[in-house]
Amino acid sequence: MNSEIFRFSAIRPPQQVPVATATDNSIALHKNTSPFLDALRQQRLTNSRSAMLALKDTYVKSVDFLYTTQQLDAPYAAFYVFALNGQNKLTNALLNAEFTKDFGTTPNKIVGTDPFKALSLKVVNSLVAAIMDASITPAKKLFITKLVYLFEIIQRLSANDTRDPNLAFKAKILLPDGIFPLPLVGDSLAAQRKDDAAKKKAADDAKQKKTLELATTLNRYNGAVKEIISAYEKSNILESPYGGTITTPPTPAAATASAPVRKFTLPVAAYAQLSNDTKDVIKNIGITDTEIDIVKSTFLVQKQASEIAQQLYNNPSNGKVMVRIGNNILPVENIVLNGNILIDDGTSVPTPGICPPATLASDPTMGDITLPSGHGEARILGIADLMIVEQELLRYEQGEIAHVENVLKSEMRERKLRTLTSIEVTNTTETQITDTKEKDLSSTERYELQSQTQQVISDNSSKQTGITVNASYGPSVSVTANYNTSNSSAQQDSKTASSNFARETTSRAVSRIEQRTLESRVLKTLQETEETNTHSFDNKAGTDNISGVYRWLDKYYHAQIINYGKRLMLEFVVPEPAAFLRYALAKQPAEDITVAKPDAPGYCMPDRQTFVSLKVQDVTRDNYLYWVSKYNVEDVTPPPPAISIASVAKNVDGISATNQGGTTLLNSSMIEDVGIQEGYIPKSANINVYGENQVDDFKHVTIQIQNKQLIYRNAVDEFGFIELLPIKTNKLPITINSASFNNYEVLITVLCTLSPEKFQEWQLNTFKAIMNAYNDQKTKYDNAIATLKIQANIGVIQGTNPAQNRETEQIELKRGCISLLTGQRFELFDAMNRNVAPYGYPEIDFAEAKAEGPYIEFFEQACEWTNITYVFYPYFWSKKDEWITLIKLDDTDPLFGKFLQAGAARVQLPVRPGFENSMLNYLTLGEIWNGEAPMVNTDGGNADPLQLSILDELKAQLGNSNYEGNGKINVNNGSDAITGISTEFTADDENRRIIISGKTYIIKTVVNTTQIQLRTAYADTSTTGIGYSLGAKLVGEPWEVKIPTSLVRIDPNPQSIIL
Repeated sequence: MNSEIFRFSAIRPPQQVPVATATDNSIALHKNTSPFLDALRQQRLTNSRSAMLALKDTYVKSVDFLYTTQQLDAPYAAFYVFALNGQNKLTNALLNAEFTKDFGTTPNKIVGTDPFKALSLKVVNSLVAAIMDASITPAKKLFITKLVYLFEIIQRLSANDTRDPNLAFKAKILLPDGIFPLPLVGDSLAAQRKDDAAKKKAADDAKQKKTLELATTLNRYNGAVKEIISAYEKSNILESPYGGTITTPPTPAAATASAPVRKFTLPVAAYAQLSNDTKDVIKNIGITDTEIDIVKSTFLVQKQASEIAQQLYNNPSNGKVMVRIGNNILPVENIVLNGNILIDDGTSVPTPGICPPATLASDPTMGDITLPSGHGEARILGIADLMIVEQELLRYEQGEIAHVENVLKSEMRERKLRTLTSIEVTNTTETQITDTKEKDLSSTERYELQSQTQQVISDNSSKQTGITVNASYGPSVSVTANYNTSNSSAQQDSKTASSNFARETTSRAVSRIEQRTLESRVLKTLQETEETNTHSFDNKAGTDNISGVYRWLDKYYHAQIINYGKRLMLEFVVPEPAAFLRYALAKQPAEDITVAKPDAPGYCMPDRQTFVSLKVQDVTRDNYLYWVSKYNVEDVTPPPPAISIASVAKNVDGISATNQGGTTLLNSSMIEDVGIQEGYIPKSANINVYGENQVDDFKHVTIQIQNKQLIYRNAVDEFGFIELLPIKTNKLPITINSASFNNYEVLITVLCTLSPEKFQEWQLNTFKAIMNAYNDQKTKYDNAIATLKIQANIGVIQGTNPAQNRETEQIELKRGCISLLTGQRFELFDAMNRNVAPYGYPEIDFAEAKAEGPYIEFFEQACEWTNITYVFYPYFWSKKDEWITLIKLDDTDPLFGKFLQAGAARVQLPVRPGFENSMLNYLTLGEIWNGEAPMVNTDGGNADPLQLSILDELKAQLGNSNYEGNGKINVNNGSDAITGISTEFTADDENRRIIISGKTYIIKTVVNTTQIQLRTAYADTSTTGIGYSLGAKLVGEPWEVKIPTSLVRIDPNPQSIIL
């Protein structure tokens, strides 16, 4: 009885077939011409897919497009029905008779006539149009294909072709050249990337330009405030502002004229010394005088600067959102490195929430059925022969000596065997049970070779990064690196490689078994044996010494490689297979981390690479709000203004009266303090005095501040200005005395400027508040991470089930393979409409669903997606700016960690048996053709030799089980010769199993289609006309495999051993 040991797939190029042989049974349409075909060829030269499809649409709607027998004349319709019903049973004689009956003449009288030629061209045109139109139903496509076969049969009958007419229904169709594949559309993102890059660069440049303009303007405004104050401080309003103790203004020329005395203004001369930038700033705020008011100008400039700062420092990020990728918790910015980000052009209004992903193309037009029309590429890896190594037990043979038992003459020896079981229990509640046993009756493992070969294969696979082995096909064995061609020695190379792989694998497995058995044998000599069985050797009555020789028994297996059929294999290299998964996970913040990781306070330098941490001096009255908003800083005060005004007012009546020379004089005197805000320095005082005086030459009001004084005598002297010593103080003492004034009013206004120490104090306090807020957020984040790590270390299950990870890997690889195969990115699948009136429910678009269904169904069914094998390539095959992130990704499932890191993945994909023609049609034509006919593209005038070789080799496609053979056979007992009736044996059937009457034989030689020779004679009763089944094909010669066992046997002939 044969049993499977292991299986593997030997991948090789298709067997090379001469073009003449491959096209022997073919229908040559590639040289056909017609207005429709010529128009298609012309539009293809212009690379206009849309124009070609428009021509197709016009033809499909015309009466020339054939899709039913009702469009045929009665003779053609009748002959079509006859040929179709008699398929696989037709003969040339039957067909000639039926043709004469239907047409009233012979085929050679019809072929060559204008009506036949015209109808024949309509058939070719209809076939081409049907291939181009995915909406044509399978029934119509089948009808057109049968018409092509029908016209080929008629032409063969006309030429007296003696080939089997049934072969015409299996012929390859060589399509008209110069039409397929149709021009591709939208297959590359290069133009889109270039356009997006140009737009992004333009937007970045505009944003950078705007930022630079704002920053420059802000610096000009801040510089203007400093320069205005500095110029004011330096200007000499009076001739000797600090030199004298009494300053008396000149007496005005007329008492009725008002002498202008400057308040807090910058003189014309000082204004003239200002920089052009400061003068421009002053003009921009609406001040056109050349003698400017210090307080008003600085207030307006600072107000404008504050507005500019808000534009420059708006919309701060609150920190990085954390996402979980495998075992890693990373900032989202590290994952979505080069995603399509919506660019703010500076005019849009920010909206809450994350930005939606940018689309690569515009949405499909509503109302039109949208279906992918392009096609991609797939590398035809070659033909995979599914090889299974089977074993059949042949015999047991004595091996090496296991033990020699010697019994001397007149001696009796006895051996007892016991079983020892010990149990040890410690206080730690750990229980250790040791069971050491040796039996007289030993057994051997039935499937040790199978299990060991599987372990060898598993070990080999695990040494390759991220490789997977599927259960259906096992590992793949490569015959050559060049698969996209045919090879005359492909089958022989495959047999050699398969035999070497199978023998090497079984040899290594046997070595493991030998090592395991050897260890077992050694261990037995150390065991304490104590059984209830007693062995006695009684040689008391013997006349000579006795030696009993015990021998190990070895098993011998017959191993054979069996070919269970061919598979067409495709190969893809999928770039960054986990890219979308990483992107999707980046849109889902880690549930365990509810606190965002805050950005460290600081600046990115203009080189966009150097980061500088925030320092105290970096905090300005312009940017502090940015940091306050970013970290939600509390207890922050606004920056102190650059200028402060302090004032005091007094209303005084004459206090005392004195008589001098008969005149009553009114006098007054007082001391008053002007309060100065902390951190400010008084710079100048403006004095306004007005009073009613007596007629007296001694009338005056004298005001003293610091070392300055001002004397008021008449109404024209109502204003005065004093330059103060720049001394930091919290009050400014003022003295006022008067003579000969009935009453007077004094208003003193002091201009103060901010001291550097006060501003630095504000910077320090604000910096502390910013850093405290950042540290609070950082502490919350660190605690959340620490809590998560603690949970991971106390038994919380991490990661995802490995089976689910494999499913995720296969889904993402499948998406990548389909995208590469079809040349589309799944933008057009929109059969489900959302928010449909009146209830807003999602609803099916029936037209879209009808169009998309066959497309989806083909790519889902045409390949055995569950049997893909893949290997992950390292991170450095991805974009270089992603390396730092990718290399850090890992997972508790090592293979899934490789998937997350992978820069690319190589995928081997088997085409499902029965879909080979359809897949080859798609790869060569670029269109889905589910018809049974193999279509061969002849672009350039010649048929594709690779496609011809594959089609020729796959025509004898086998499954994994036996199948019923064609026809019947006659067998004779004791004879290895078999004759067939309507059988179709081929040379490919040599070394194939044939099952007759429930017993399996091997075909040794195929004489012809009806005669074969078996390896062994037929052993059952002779009979005629019985059925049979064909099975798998043997590859190479069988070989014996010796497996040591733990069984021991007494050698019945010990004398043959030389001691």
